Amino acid sequence: MLKELVIELVTKSIRTFLTGTSTRFRLKKPHFVNFPEIIKGGLYIHVPVCEQLCAYCPYNRIPYNKDLAKGYMKAIIREIKYYSQQLPKIEVTSIYFGGGTPTVLSKGIEKIIDALRSNFQIAGPLCVETNPGDLTREKVNMLKSLEVQAISLGIQSFYQKWLDLIGRQYTLEKVETVLACVDCQVKLTHVFR
Repeated sequence: MLKELVIELVTKSIRTFLTGTSTRFRLKKPHFVNFPEIIKGGLYIHVPVCEQLCAYCPYNRIPYNKDLAKGYMKAIIREIKYYSQQLPKIEVTSIYFGGGTPTVLSKGIEKIIDALRSNFQIAGPLCVETNPGDLTREKVNMLKSLEVQAISLGIQSFYQKWLDLIGRQYTLEKVETVLACVDCQVKLTHVFR
């Protein structure tokens, strides 16, 4: 109990320091924006949900809740339709799903990608952020079927003692299993040793 309180206090302090606010994520009503004509651009879609909230992560995210996630997906799809009307000629050069842990949504990612393809001209790669604790062979196959070209896999360390120290709830064996099922070239950056 004390550990959770300390983690929450540290997380709130870091969030306040980095973002200027200690408030958690909340949805706001959209307002009209008059866009200039944009011909090309990339899209970033933030999915602020995680199965596990990591103490070191300062970004706006909330624990996964099925009902909240369902409402969030519907809101994202409404936003896609709205912006496709505001930017009818845009060619989307890339799409990046960040978070949080976007793969927590599973089939929700599929619905969002379908909405993007129905409403925009997609001319570039799709990338989805995730972590070894959430990625399964089924999710990898789903991402491949959606033609996702890149997976940003948040492996904080290849040393179990570091994973344990920062509170990651997966093992090196899980990392190896995930890497074996992802058919890719692996680019390693920012690995703690």
